[in-house]
Amino acid sequence: MLFNQYSFVILSAAAVGGLLLWAALRGFRAETLVAVAALALGCALAFLLFAPRPSTPSSTGDPEAWIGAGTPLLLEFQSPF
Repeated sequence: MLFNQYSFVILSAAAVGGLLLWAALRGFRAETLVAVAALALGCALAFLLFAPRPSTPSSTGDPEAWIGAGTPLLLEFQSPF
């Protein structure tokens, strides 16, 4: 369950860690550090842009008045995960 909800964060950390390990084995040079920084920044921006956020319900009237009034009513409950 933990991996299901945080899979992007875990895989991003593994990718950045793997690139850091590769950079350490090759020797820390400017090119490898730029690659690590670019990957970390890209993962952080992707997370911030695509992370689910709570939304406010839209104002569509009073659903309680529709229940039992012969009008079809569809209620959706969504989870960010």
